[in-house]
Amino acid sequence: MSLYNPVDDADKLSARPDFMMLLYPVISMEGKLTHMETRTNLLGENPSPELIEQYSADKQVTKFNPPTFITLAKDDPAVPATNGISYADALKKQGVPVELHVFDEGGHGFGIRDARQLPVSNWPNLAADWMKSQGYIQ
Repeated sequence: MSLYNPVDDADKLSARPDFMMLLYPVISMEGKLTHMETRTNLLGENPSPELIEQYSADKQVTKFNPPTFITLAKDDPAVPATNGISYADALKKQGVPVELHVFDEGGHGFGIRDARQLPVSNWPNLAADWMKSQGYIQ
């Protein structure tokens, strides 16, 4: 399926990423699981159940999803940890390589600088180890 007429050979290449790295991801658009501001920004004030299903990434996983590394914190006040956990479960069910790291502390948006002094600060090393184990880096 093409969304536009190809211009050159680059347009014939796959746009599928080789892998994904998700930190504190918003996955579900379902009311109790989602980050409501994100859902409203994407789907509007009153999305239909069909639109919610269509935009809930955990409901759209296939065996063709890229291998995925997920990091999140249980104490995230913005995005429930269930988002990343449900996505990891969906990937596993489809046989897609996934590595999930759930930390007790870290909040939302910890990145690198804000993770200092917490166990979650090790996520870049865990990500690098995962990338090596998948053959993306040496």
